[in-house]
Amino acid sequence: MTMAADRHPDASDPSDRALQERADRRRLAGTQPAFDLEALHRERARWAEVAAWLGPPAGVALEHATVPGGPAVTFVVPTGARRDRVVTYLHPGGYVQGSLEIGVHNAARFARAAGLVLCAVGYRRAPEHVFPAALDDALATQQWLLAEGFAPDGIGLLGESAGGGLALATLVAMRDRGIAMPAVAALVSPWADLTGTASGQGRGVGDDPALADAELTPYARWYAGTASTDDPLISPVRASLRGLPPLLVAYGEFEMLASDSERTIANARRDGITCEVFVGHGADHCFTTLAETDIEARRGVDAVADWLVGHLVSDADNLS
Repeated sequence: MTMAADRHPDASDPSDRALQERADRRRLAGTQPAFDLEALHRERARWAEVAAWLGPPAGVALEHATVPGGPAVTFVVPTGARRDRVVTYLHPGGYVQGSLEIGVHNAARFARAAGLVLCAVGYRRAPEHVFPAALDDALATQQWLLAEGFAPDGIGLLGESAGGGLALATLVAMRDRGIAMPAVAALVSPWADLTGTASGQGRGVGDDPALADAELTPYARWYAGTASTDDPLISPVRASLRGLPPLLVAYGEFEMLASDSERTIANARRDGITCEVFVGHGADHCFTTLAETDIEARRGVDAVADWLVGHLVSDADNLS
């Protein structure tokens, strides 16, 4: 699952080296053993190096907090942003990678484009913390924001890749538990089916540089723990979406998990939910993480930003 940097890569950029190593590994996927814990630890170490190299993202202020009894969060605040609007951000990483430190860079892209505050969540990762740990952290964050005085119609939810699947599961859980839901959500390349029954059927199978099929099975197993991947809170493509807020689903035309996005869109429309779609033409999985260097990725970020602003900021707000 892709996690990309907030700076233009060059020869000294560790994120560039890490991505190249991932691409090389995927080209050899036919002869490589399955992704294992040792490989996971190497990946985490590489991305920790990337986070240290990047430093704070440009054009935003960072405010750190901890949800009582829950995860660490970082508010990513662009200049001039209103403080009564917030978008919760759930990072990519297959539920086992990603981090709050890398997540703030991904969140900063959307914060700058939308002029909105994003709250990046450092949810717990598998295999150390299996389902429902990540979901519990996302739910705790949403409830904390409500307790802090944010109105439901001033809250949005955004997730990329596994974070997109987690965002959808969070909405389903909030609806089922009677928790006031956010006004709007955006899912970028959501990993919404962990059963393996449709993963690998996307148009980018075998050559999606952001994702390897050999990783998905262990990621899903590590995240689910003893639970079944059929659980709709693990694979929300299997959930009813009735009563959910308006959704935007953005995904790459050639990504390996295109079917996850397409089935989520079909389910939303089946269940009467407003669902807008952005397809990144010629793009791969989680393509928005390349917005600094790719025009189509930039368009994707702008589409997400416009969708969030359109539901969280009214014309009257702009005049006030």
